[in-house]
Amino acid sequence: MKKNIIISTAILALLVTVIGFTTVFASEGMNGRTGSMRAILQTVFAIGDSLKTLAKDVNLTDVQKGQIKAIVTSVKPQAEDLHKQLETKRKELRGVLLSANPDQAQLQALTQDIANINSQLTVFRIQTATQITQVLTPEQKQLALKDLTEIDPLIDQLKDEIHAMAMNSKMLK
Repeated sequence: MKKNIIISTAILALLVTVIGFTTVFASEGMNGRTGSMRAILQTVFAIGDSLKTLAKDVNLTDVQKGQIKAIVTSVKPQAEDLHKQLETKRKELRGVLLSANPDQAQLQALTQDIANINSQLTVFRIQTATQITQVLTPEQKQLALKDLTEIDPLIDQLKDEIHAMAMNSKMLK
């Protein structure tokens, strides 16, 4: 059980890094049903299956699993703190946006704060992924890169599906 969690966490850290360097491509969605809950769920399950394949392909040793677990454990508090900061600023921004007379200076400041936290998160993810990839052998890195390259279009598709679902919401019609 812990083995799967460690592998999944390592893979997700690698995935997040790769996602940060990819460009979102427009796609039509699964079965032409752009923005449907079914298409979103199908894409999520396809990503999950691909991550399982990645975990099998990389085939970490017990020593590597221990090293990755130590990395993940050590960075978790900082990750949680950054995510809490981001959540707080986003809630503040929504509150200001929904107020009767939004203060433009406050909107600008909150937007800048969110951008700064997102920048910190990106750097943090890259640093964490770098630490984790240093644990992998060159062959494992090659396998991970190959599998992640196949997952990237699914991530892009998921983003597009969620965006389409939001844009097709009955609230906007």
